[in-house]
Amino acid sequence: MNAKLTLALVLFTELCFAWSKQEIKRDIQDFRGELRRDLLDLKKKKSNLVRVIKVWKQQELKKLKTEYERDLRLINQEFSIKLQALNQIQKIKSSDHQKIVAESFYQSIELKEEKFLRKKEITDIYFTEFSEIEKEYMDKYHNITREFAKKIKSNLNARHPAFFPAQQKILEDPWLQTQFCRQQVFYKKEQAKMDHKTYLFDLTVPMRKKREEAEVRYLLARDEYEFYRETYLSMKELNKHTKDPSNRLPETFEKFDKSKKSYFIAQAHFEKIKKSIKEVAFNLKREKRRDKAECDPTSPIGKIKIKD
Repeated sequence: MNAKLTLALVLFTELCFAWSKQEIKRDIQDFRGELRRDLLDLKKKKSNLVRVIKVWKQQELKKLKTEYERDLRLINQEFSIKLQALNQIQKIKSSDHQKIVAESFYQSIELKEEKFLRKKEITDIYFTEFSEIEKEYMDKYHNITREFAKKIKSNLNARHPAFFPAQQKILEDPWLQTQFCRQQVFYKKEQAKMDHKTYLFDLTVPMRKKREEAEVRYLLARDEYEFYRETYLSMKELNKHTKDPSNRLPETFEKFDKSKKSYFIAQAHFEKIKKSIKEVAFNLKREKRRDKAECDPTSPIGKIKIKD
């Protein structure tokens, strides 16, 4: 009876000072408000950095396009002059006509490849910079959410119900056991939430960083593969009608074949990382659902811990 009276007094004191689950939840809501504000501020800073590199990329590509169109115009002008001069000499189409067409075509191909390689360089810089911004954002996001978790931990542990008597007395009294179980189940549920979030971030953030890097390589490999495939097919079609004296088709096929292999390797690597992240998140969610918070009156109410 003394134990019940002591506990009743402690519970009354707890109620007077608002040391209840409702008060804890209100505090957590306040922390969530701070978290949202901090994350919104972080997102704005990230958007500003991304905007800067996007503007740089657009300017560089615009300049590249202008230079390419100018050089292509010069090739076409030269082609027209040569063709007109030849038409004055030879009215009937001949191998000389084919030679001029082929030369002009291969010049345009070389120019296009030059443009592509420069575009690839610009895109590489952009994607790499974007990836670094994303990785830095993840680290800061992780730190902010970890600070949020520490506040929740401190809040819960400051209200930890350490006033219960020894486990033997709890086991002997059904009323005491009911009160004890309510508190223990609540703290177990909060610990499960904490574990889920902590493991989720700690396991997936390094994987997400790898995904950012893999996506950069994948996008660049895809562009290169598409460019050399189109170039090879165009050159192959032209070779049906004209002969290239320098025989550049095998070299172009080699570039196409190499880019194709690189593309499929990069794609497989990227997809594998994405799949791994989904599996980790799914498994943690499944474990959280399976982990039912059940009372164990033989064990004390554990304090909230954060995985280091």
